[in-house]
Amino acid sequence: MRLAVISSRFPCANTEPFLGVELAGLRPLVERLVVAPLRPDIGAQHDTGGAAAIVLPPGSLRTLFEACGTFVCAPGRSLRALLAILRGSGGMVVKIKNVAIFPRALALAGRLRRDRIDHVHAYWLSTPATAAFVIARINAIAWSCTAHRWDIFEENMIAEKARSAAFVRTISERGKSELLRRAPDAADKVAVVRLGTALTGARAGTRCGKGLRLLCAAAFVATKGHADLLEAFVIAHAENPALRLTLCGEGPLLERVRQGVDALPCRSAVLVRGYVDRRRLLAELASGRYDAVVLASRDDGIRVMEGIPSILIEAASLGVACVATRSGSIGELLDEQSAFLASPQHPPSLARAILEATDVAERRRRAARASERTRRMHDPARNAAQLRALLGGARAS
Repeated sequence: MRLAVISSRFPCANTEPFLGVELAGLRPLVERLVVAPLRPDIGAQHDTGGAAAIVLPPGSLRTLFEACGTFVCAPGRSLRALLAILRGSGGMVVKIKNVAIFPRALALAGRLRRDRIDHVHAYWLSTPATAAFVIARINAIAWSCTAHRWDIFEENMIAEKARSAAFVRTISERGKSELLRRAPDAADKVAVVRLGTALTGARAGTRCGKGLRLLCAAAFVATKGHADLLEAFVIAHAENPALRLTLCGEGPLLERVRQGVDALPCRSAVLVRGYVDRRRLLAELASGRYDAVVLASRDDGIRVMEGIPSILIEAASLGVACVATRSGSIGELLDEQSAFLASPQHPPSLARAILEATDVAERRRRAARASERTRRMHDPARNAAQLRALLGGARAS
């Protein structure tokens, strides 16, 4: 099999960190593997796990020439693909987004045809899946996609994509349930294959002492609940002044969070590092620099909720204790016996969970259970093999 993966930005951005691990698992199982970001940030380049990268910058002359070349070679298929996305289900914003990426999809179709790609798999059911949908129609090849969380709720041509795709992979049971609510006729095409991002090797140690060094590694966006976390930390710190919190990540709310930290009565106990390279962060976790990872993810039961965050999978597999809210699909990874869980949007509940995690013996017990459970559920080799089996049974529609 010669496989192309359509990402949103990876490897040309500090996003989709799970993809490097997944691609590394897939690479030995296919003849050829390429990754093509739909919206690359030119200049950034991360480890692709052995996959070749095809980067066509949006709006560049190279991309325009590629798109025109595809249209000239296959005008009928190109126009039918455009008509399909214009007629596709979804609101006006969705249609505008799909039309906006259409030239890039045309360009990638030509590039992948020359590379003799025979299957295209999109990560995200949103515009990357739209691009794969277009590429597959133009090149007459099979396609599939991975659906995560928010991309299901965006409702971007879900029924049409489910009918056209060879299969749709979800990364959680909740994701599968939400997808089938929107495309009930696709039950035989939807499969749960969890992200294969568990880490192996050395396990993090757990030091003794009353203090707790907490790490929150999450994008600075509303869903991650940084304001709730800071409020909870203030409550917990008042009871245990030995607590320390480090915030890592990037995103539109970073400066607002910095300002919030500066206003805290315990601001000296909170460090905002901003973006930290994933490999460095994982090395710090493995070295025992942090006692626990904490997430304050919000959940409104509709759109604002978590999938299964990569940082929890990675931390748990390393034996680092996890403190988190019961948001979205987190409960499929962690339970009361393997983590310290709290109610979303309820800082006092999260503060109690943080204080419970200062108990060293209990922290070790739950972290060991989480490590065993996580390594079993999110083993990279096993999950790559499951995904490869789905790809092997795919046929062009």
